[in-house]
Amino acid sequence: MTSHVALLGAGYWGKNYIRIMNQMQQKGKIKFAGVFEADSKSRESLRFNYPDVRFVESLDTFLNDKTIDAFVIVTPASTHAKVIEQALNAGKNILVEKPLTVDTKSSQRCCELA
Repeated sequence: MTSHVALLGAGYWGKNYIRIMNQMQQKGKIKFAGVFEADSKSRESLRFNYPDVRFVESLDTFLNDKTIDAFVIVTPASTHAKVIEQALNAGKNILVEKPLTVDTKSSQRCCELA
């Protein structure tokens, strides 16, 4: 069974992940569900470069999508703890670009949730 994976964040690292996840989908390794990017200017620019990729403006769109198995989280580090908690509470598997969170306490809380 092929995992359905969404990318959360499309900034500096996210652009690399879009390319890689597109390649993985072309090879049948994953089903690339799309990209959540909060910044509307970034979304529009990326849509131009990746017309076949689905872009959403609300994280809830992916959190509530039961077909998505996993998230790759590359949002700003200051948002990681909140996004990780939302993802885990929605039953998603996660891969988080470093750092896990910006402080030890929130990192421990995320690990306990997982």
